[in-house]
Amino acid sequence: MKIAFVTSGLEPEADGVGDYTRRLASELERIGHTCRLIALNEKGPGEYPRAEGVNILRMNADMPWSSRIALAQETLEEFNPDWTSLQFVCYGFDPKGFIRDRVEGLARLLSSRPAHMMFHEVWAGLKRGAAWKERLAGAIQRKSVLDLVRRIRPRLVTTTNAVYRAVLRKCGMEAEEYPLFGNVDVTTPIPLLQGGEARWRFGFFGTIQLEWSPEPLFSRIAEAARRCGRRPSMLWLGRPGRGERLWNKISRDYTPEMSFLPVGPQPAACISALLNTLDVGISTMPLELIMKSGTAVAMFEHGLPVVVSRREPFRGIDVAEPEEPLICRLDATFTDRLAAGLPHGPRGSRLPEAAARMSRDLEALRT
Repeated sequence: MKIAFVTSGLEPEADGVGDYTRRLASELERIGHTCRLIALNEKGPGEYPRAEGVNILRMNADMPWSSRIALAQETLEEFNPDWTSLQFVCYGFDPKGFIRDRVEGLARLLSSRPAHMMFHEVWAGLKRGAAWKERLAGAIQRKSVLDLVRRIRPRLVTTTNAVYRAVLRKCGMEAEEYPLFGNVDVTTPIPLLQGGEARWRFGFFGTIQLEWSPEPLFSRIAEAARRCGRRPSMLWLGRPGRGERLWNKISRDYTPEMSFLPVGPQPAACISALLNTLDVGISTMPLELIMKSGTAVAMFEHGLPVVVSRREPFRGIDVAEPEEPLICRLDATFTDRLAAGLPHGPRGSRLPEAAARMSRDLEALRT
């Protein structure tokens, strides 16, 4: 099959949806398909439109929207794909997620061929207790998103987690839940950062969510460390993001009981090597949405038990908790289990499974 991916940005290691799209397209090509990628709203500096070989076209906001759509249409007509796949998140096309002015162009681009729509996010204001401004913004986003879906009429709708699947079902869309894969390749473990048995390495990967709190997790870790005679060491891998101020605060508050090392952005192979040295991962995402986090899934793929200490229930949505066996919940037995040693799991990428699933579904819908 020939599959054209359309998304907002494709900047390597700076756009999560872009990294997902690049990796998925590469795996689909490995199993025999032909892919082309189009980014309509790049945010980084550079000269645009930019072509990366014959397979990738990138455009940014310096170009008029109508010109971007026209160039993308020209590219699609030349490629003549069997499927177009919109890798979608509202905020990729507008800083506030308001895409009303983008709907007509996206629909014109995607409605003339069989379309797939992947919801990496839906809209704001869904969590229980959301402020009225967030709910209002979400209502505006929702109206535009549903208008876009109505115009595109996608033959396949997918997402990454049970919460978004339930949200879409309430709006009349039956979505398939695809397994998310991590954003770094799993490399062979090598000796790195060795520091003796007393060193106990915990790791954050990616943006630290401002809604996350270190308590009671850090107190439980400190208690388990005292039992074991070990000193916790906290590593932060990846781009600082908006959580840098929170990281600095917890670094001050919990030193010297714990040590803190911000590693920062590194090549993917180095990130994988560092993940291989950790004893436990920590995710600041809520449990309900943990399976949409590429960084959490990357830790799962490296066999790491990942502590998830935050909950964020959604209004009117009641779904089962994720079945991922490497999720470690902060329950009454947590300190005892942590002190005893959390078991690691098998290592390996989930990308082949995700690509094979998409390939099978698209092939089936062609007939």
